[in-house]
Amino acid sequence: MVSNTQKINRRILLIVVGFLLMGSVADKLFGQNNAQQPEWFIVGGVQNYAYALINHLQENNVPCKVFVPQRQKKEALYYFGKSDLVTLTFGCPVADKHYLLAHAKGAKYLFFDVEFATFRTWKKHIEKSMHNCIEAAEQTGATLFYPGRIYPFGTSQSTITQATPYAPTSDQGRAMHRMEEALQRASARKRCRVHVVRTSFLYGPNVIDNLTSTSFYDIPDDGTFTWLFRTDLPYQFVSSIDVAALVHRLTQEEHERWYTVTPFAGHTYDSVESFGRQICNCSNKPYTPYIVGPWKLSLVCLAAPNARRGKDIAYSFEQSILIDDTTTYKKLPDFAPLPPRTSLTTTLAWFQSHRTAKKENLV
Repeated sequence: MVSNTQKINRRILLIVVGFLLMGSVADKLFGQNNAQQPEWFIVGGVQNYAYALINHLQENNVPCKVFVPQRQKKEALYYFGKSDLVTLTFGCPVADKHYLLAHAKGAKYLFFDVEFATFRTWKKHIEKSMHNCIEAAEQTGATLFYPGRIYPFGTSQSTITQATPYAPTSDQGRAMHRMEEALQRASARKRCRVHVVRTSFLYGPNVIDNLTSTSFYDIPDDGTFTWLFRTDLPYQFVSSIDVAALVHRLTQEEHERWYTVTPFAGHTYDSVESFGRQICNCSNKPYTPYIVGPWKLSLVCLAAPNARRGKDIAYSFEQSILIDDTTTYKKLPDFAPLPPRTSLTTTLAWFQSHRTAKKENLV
């Protein structure tokens, strides 16, 4: 026979086990556990700058948590779902602010790379996304990293330096200007430390901009290099792989200031054509330029409204707008970007692999 004492002990045991199981289920549902949370919280998904940073952190055995929009869920699971170093959480940084704040807890670094499916949605929500991420960084004491662009400076006739004044002339430039002002206010009020890494024209694995990404798909087939307006201007192109390496390198420096800007131009080319030819050389294909003029871009915008994003910053394809990053190399003399051929070859290989994955309906 089972004594009353034994029955009570069994009930206590069942209750304890029940609580443990409930905790385990909750951990799986909400992505939280008692283990130490990753120091890196990447907000925006698994494309563009974020994709390269996730890969770089993996290669250096650094865990991270990524806040991914639902539309990228399939892609995120395909590329990172099996990684022990990557924790995927899904939500919108605007609509799901409470989840954003909850998942940011424990982070030491927050990397902002938010994008939206359409340009219209981007204009509507991008600034709110930044404000929510500032709040997330403030509550957890994280340094907020933001990849700044050249567009807040408009049609700058001189090389962009730390002293160049804001002068936006596009919708994107004005929004990015307001976002950087919000970051400056947050840092001035000591809400969070901010580090802006200002970059030139981005390319790299999973950089989706419908311009360089088109060329990286097309060039291995027939050497077609697509660009807007003219290809005879000096231009700067930066690899997302190099940006990720620089961001990680900057975390090894003491952030004494509350607001820091690190300019990073990547590589400067004598002309856009020389950049296109180098990609073709990596693919052993003849350089075949396809130049989209202003009237043709207007027609494209009618059929594909997202092309208006390119039209919005059309001026940046009609003149050279260059970044002076000499201060970065003085501060980090041991840092250097990859040789262009290395990053270009890596990018070409990624786009071919991604095309195969899309055909097989894996992403």
